[in-house]
Amino acid sequence: MVENEALQKTLLENEENRRLQAIQKENQRIDDIKAMDEYTALQEKQENERKAYFRNIEMKSNNFLAKMSQTVLKDIENRNKEEEDRVKRYLQEKEERLVAKEKAKLEEIRQNKRDMRGFLDMQVDEKRKQRDFEKYLENAQAKIWNTDREVIKEQNNIINQKVSYSTKKIFTFY
Repeated sequence: MVENEALQKTLLENEENRRLQAIQKENQRIDDIKAMDEYTALQEKQENERKAYFRNIEMKSNNFLAKMSQTVLKDIENRNKEEEDRVKRYLQEKEERLVAKEKAKLEEIRQNKRDMRGFLDMQVDEKRKQRDFEKYLENAQAKIWNTDREVIKEQNNIINQKVSYSTKKIFTFY
């Protein structure tokens, strides 16, 4: 019986060891499941962090691109505005030059008219002076002729008187 008891005790110890091993195995399995769940959770967390990281990068790059596109669009808008301003200034200056040119032409035409009027007035004045001078010459010539005629008439009268006096003397001699 001692042997039986020792055998029974060994059997009970074996049974207890098996039961403990089964519990340990079950605990190991539960620990493995927990470790796998933790590992899966860790991987999901890392995957989520990686996705968040790339989403963040994408968002930052989109923001950067949006800012850059706004900057580019603003630059283009500014360049277009500057170009429009240059075109407006050019057209305005061109218009001002054309107006100035037209004013200069009109002023030149006015000046030419004034010069022509002055020239024509001068010619009219010259013709009037010429006519007055010719009248003066004609009057002077007429006076000279009148004077000559008077002188000739007087000379003729003197001659006639001398002739008549001489003829009277001659007739009185005879």
